[in-house]
Amino acid sequence: MNIVLEEVDKVTTELVDAPVRITRALCLGPLTNSSENDLLNKDLENIFKKATLCLSEKKPLEFHGNNYECCLLESIDPKNSELDLSKYYNLKEDERLFLIANLKSKNKREVLFRVYGIIGKIWVNNSLVYNNSGSFQMMLEKGNNTIIVELTKVIESRSIRICDLKSIKDPLEEYVNDFINNTISSKVHVIQDNCNKITSTSHQFMILPKDFLGIQNSTPLKIIVRNDDGSILDEFESIINHKIEYDFSKIKHRTSNMLKFEICYTDIHKICQRIVNYILINSLSNLIKKLEQQYLHLKTTYTMNHENQANIDGLLAEIKKVKDSETGVILSTRLKIVFESISMLYNTFDYVEQGLKYSDLVSRKRFSDGFFYSKIDNTLEKYSVFLPEDYSTNKSYPLVILIPPGRYDNLATYFEGEIAEDVIITTFSGRGVTTGSYIGEVSLLEGLHTIKKNFNIDEERVYLYGYSNGAYAAWALAQAHPYLFAGIVTLSGSPYQHNLGNLSNLFILNICGDQDYLINSAYHIPSSTLSTQTYTGVMERISNHWDVSQFLNNTKLIKWLLRHRKERYPRKIYYRTERNRHSKAYWVEIIEIEERQTYAEIIGEVLDYSTIIINTTNIKHCIILLPDYVRRFDLKIIINNEVYFLKQVDVDELHFIKKGSIFELQYQSSNDITPSTWGLGLLDIYMDSVKIVVPINYFSDEEKSIIYKVAQNFAHPKTAGWDPNIYVDYPVVTSDQINKESNPSNIIYISSTNCDDSFLIQVEKDLRIELKGRGYKINNNYVEGEYCLLFIQHSPWFKNKKALFIYTNNTALFEKNFFTRNVIIPSYSNGFHSYLNHEIIIYDQKIRAVNFHDIP
Repeated sequence: MNIVLEEVDKVTTELVDAPVRITRALCLGPLTNSSENDLLNKDLENIFKKATLCLSEKKPLEFHGNNYECCLLESIDPKNSELDLSKYYNLKEDERLFLIANLKSKNKREVLFRVYGIIGKIWVNNSLVYNNSGSFQMMLEKGNNTIIVELTKVIESRSIRICDLKSIKDPLEEYVNDFINNTISSKVHVIQDNCNKITSTSHQFMILPKDFLGIQNSTPLKIIVRNDDGSILDEFESIINHKIEYDFSKIKHRTSNMLKFEICYTDIHKICQRIVNYILINSLSNLIKKLEQQYLHLKTTYTMNHENQANIDGLLAEIKKVKDSETGVILSTRLKIVFESISMLYNTFDYVEQGLKYSDLVSRKRFSDGFFYSKIDNTLEKYSVFLPEDYSTNKSYPLVILIPPGRYDNLATYFEGEIAEDVIITTFSGRGVTTGSYIGEVSLLEGLHTIKKNFNIDEERVYLYGYSNGAYAAWALAQAHPYLFAGIVTLSGSPYQHNLGNLSNLFILNICGDQDYLINSAYHIPSSTLSTQTYTGVMERISNHWDVSQFLNNTKLIKWLLRHRKERYPRKIYYRTERNRHSKAYWVEIIEIEERQTYAEIIGEVLDYSTIIINTTNIKHCIILLPDYVRRFDLKIIINNEVYFLKQVDVDELHFIKKGSIFELQYQSSNDITPSTWGLGLLDIYMDSVKIVVPINYFSDEEKSIIYKVAQNFAHPKTAGWDPNIYVDYPVVTSDQINKESNPSNIIYISSTNCDDSFLIQVEKDLRIELKGRGYKINNNYVEGEYCLLFIQHSPWFKNKKALFIYTNNTALFEKNFFTRNVIIPSYSNGFHSYLNHEIIIYDQKIRAVNFHDIP
């Protein structure tokens, strides 16, 4: 089809040396989609039904019997630096939006299109180059190049960034080239709508290049069809960029569940390439039944350890998730997981019979998913791990943790076959878009503990690597626990500004785009604060928040991390904290801060082998964990200019507790110290396992309904992120199920004065607030009237645990109080929360937050 842009200058963007975006375009639509324009359609003529398409601003265009006008778009969305399409965010399922633009080039050149969040298709000079298929590279013609973008859905998180491949320069050149080599060069994408073919006898698909420089449109394809057992059932040939319809009716009975398509082609370098695709043609029901019967036999015949049981449960759950989707759309990537899960299950069954562990199997396979029952909420959690080729249990390895942007991502799979270094790469969940805060922190640390338990990790070489939410989490974990990590790579995420000094001994590579809406907090502030000796900041030109995501699976960045090693006892340390659970930096630990202070700070230096200088701010109790290179027979410690001479020190930790204005040295075990809720307030309840406790008896069904609704809010808290769900499921139990013999956990107890519950009566003497029918009393201050209280204190039931009491004398207040209607967990990067980080929230005539020591 011939496309004529009658006012071409109005929609022209010129590509010279710097990267560009489409900043001017004609917009056509929304249009009702035609039946000819299905997912596999590659011809514009099937859409517009014209041999020549003439377009200009406000000129009527006839489309399926209706006239439409093109409008000129020039306004830029400040969040993504793309054309502002905000008024088109609610396209209907059968509607399409078209953007038509001209990309001008003085020369014929090789270009890279980095594409993110474009849901639809892209044509360049009448050729389909993108179909929900990711970034690509191609040859751009000299002069005018017509670009048409078809959008089936419009979202804010999107980007089309175009650059000349030869214009990519340091410092990002090696990272961009690594991205191209691993995800684009000689790669293709399988275009298909649904791999669930249980009710069908044919499958339609098309192979579209991602590398139009290395793969020609007419490249021959050889396709081998295998069954579940790997036996070849059929072979046929086709070509790239051609619609393929494969009839599998004659071989459907020769496989149990799936067909595996091995798609082979040769690139311009005469190298044979291969991609695998799966379709489901028979239900998984019989397979699951067979696996469950075998599992039951193993449990009754052999002693099953917790590790093997969790992993078998997890692998079965992966298969069942797809079984539950058999009435809808199933992606090939999900079927690949099912295929691998089936194989791992049968192998695990064999290992159970041999008395071996699942981690032994993973060590042999090199890459796999693993599962464990989380102590946080007793739900099944997943991790993915990639091991070195010659992994040995007799050797320790560096560990790179890829923190996912959302719930889960099999990020470690991207490195399979792409990295030769002796390194373990893993990813596990922070339970959603939690930015490594509160529940996110606890989840990520639990995942780290699980990996360390199952594999041999070099403690001096543990690294964090994350994008967006994952970068926030990397910053947060490193700022809170700097002694755990040697280095971090952060892509477009923000740290907490006031605690950046905590990172002075970590190696940091921070990459951000100059058009990122987070540019100030994610790049300028850390770059102006952190030392250039350990910090490297790189800003990419003409790059928004979503462009930078494409550096996430980058072997060169992994290698950058591996160059660095943690110094276990650095000579100089700095640590600042606003939260009781964030307290340790290498060889110092803050135990308690002075009353009514909002932060604590400690600066330390080992001057020589016998002198340690410490300066503290707002600290009441701290510990010095003596570095192994310090002489213990003649030690001088200077704290806030006070000198302490110590002879023959025979302990590893020294406690300094302030008496008046002077610290006194005491000897006690840190195990004797119960952490306070300082700095975390009510949210300290989520820093451990949690049970939600509700009464047995109620005044009315309405009251029961209201209390259970509040219980569900606290059992499933939210965030303010792009995905608001935190993927936890804290158990809700009745009060008769809790006693001192129960498994210790934090408790959230929700009740009212109307409930007849002996549970509260048993512990009311231990409560810091006296709860009455007509009012409440705090520190001998009685307040009469209707109230709704949330307060946290040490648990009356379990040592070293916390209890959050949510109590009212009028259950209607539960539905009025914002903090019982909405449980939204904030981010550490935002600092102190003016309500949730206090120990008490009071809602009566108004809402206010206080700590116990604030009340006289």
